[in-house]
Amino acid sequence: MKIGKQGKKTREPLFPDISWYYARHTWATIASKLDISKDIIAAALGHGATTTTDIYIDFDQKKVDDANRKVIDYINNYEKSEK
Repeated sequence: MKIGKQGKKTREPLFPDISWYYARHTWATIASKLDISKDIIAAALGHGATTTTDIYIDFDQKKVDDANRKVIDYINNYEKSEK
């Protein structure tokens, strides 16, 4: 984060050359390698219900939170192993 004139805060992207498409694709690929189910990956990416049955199922958002934590931990551990 940069603080400019008059205290205005601006954020610099961590990876300015990466598109949202590639970031989402990478997240989904890592999640899949971590054996996170396709249903949870789809929910995390905001993909809608795929069947009529999905309408009746109350999806547990905590599963998406857990998936995000697994991917973040994987990336953090990967960076440490590369050093």
